[in-house]
Amino acid sequence: TEYTITLLSSNTALKGLYVSSSDKYGKGILKLSPDLAPDKEKFEASYDGERQSLNIWPEVEDEKASIKVYAISGIKAGTVEKDETIMGTKDNKDRPYWKIFFADQEKEAKVRLEVKAEDGTTRDYYITLKLTASAVYKTSEKGTCYYQVIEAGAKVPSLDIGGEGTEVLAGTNTITLTGLSAGEKDLVIVVKDAAGNVSDSLVMRI
Repeated sequence: TEYTITLLSSNTALKGLYVSSSDKYGKGILKLSPDLAPDKEKFEASYDGERQSLNIWPEVEDEKASIKVYAISGIKAGTVEKDETIMGTKDNKDRPYWKIFFADQEKEAKVRLEVKAEDGTTRDYYITLKLTASAVYKTSEKGTCYYQVIEAGAKVPSLDIGGEGTEVLAGTNTITLTGLSAGEKDLVIVVKDAAGNVSDSLVMRI
């Protein structure tokens, strides 16, 4: 009697993972935090601006392993299957990627990426995608920046400048905004210099 024994791989590792704003491989890559590492399973990536979708491009170490992507939250309902999976696609060189559509008014989408090894072993990776907004302004002196988002056209408040604020340099500075609701807003900014002098309020429509 002759027996054949086949050893099946249990490798569930990723050798590549990036998020992009482009359907073309290697284009529009966003910063992944933290960087991909063997001991990391939770990642975040942010896009500065408004978009309907972002793409996830995972690559397994073992070509016999398979990938499924499951919706957790913030995903457009029409793009999610009954088993909570999101259908993947491939580019013109047969590289797989998943297009993640944000639900209406959502600025954050979460997915679970499941890698299944040849022997059935599975490992989960969690990815949070965020849409952020930023405002660029200039100040003639370095100091501490304070800001507040209000409804568009509302009365401009006197900002509380007693807290820590954000240290800024003379010249161009950027404020990254998260958690905004839909619609027009006003961003109110003041800068306090080292001597305690406070600038006039700068009001930006966003």
